[in-house]
Amino acid sequence: MTPSTQPMRSRITGNLPPEVSSLVGRERDVLAVESLLENQRLVSLTGPGGVGKTRLALRTAREAAGSFPGGVWFIELATLRDGTHLARHVAEVLNSGNALNTLPIRLARCLGGARAS
Repeated sequence: MTPSTQPMRSRITGNLPPEVSSLVGRERDVLAVESLLENQRLVSLTGPGGVGKTRLALRTAREAAGSFPGGVWFIELATLRDGTHLARHVAEVLNSGNALNTLPIRLARCLGGARAS
């Protein structure tokens, strides 16, 4: 193929890890979170460790992915011990650059106009 006839490389639109097992009995919860996402830029799932918050979030993200043209991204925060590194961590996952002096501007450009979840 010549460069002009090669298909354009698709833009990466997410990084959700693969599901390793099924999510049983949480259909109502998935629907409830999806409903919240229709009107909110951010939905937080809270509760004690081990109850399935991350699994619920990932399943909901998969189900709702079609509503987010910019993609659905998973940013693991469990290992982040210092909140001052949050912006850099998010930038690294979103691959939006990590120059500290322009980081807030670069993140805003990367996320600007995108529906957040």
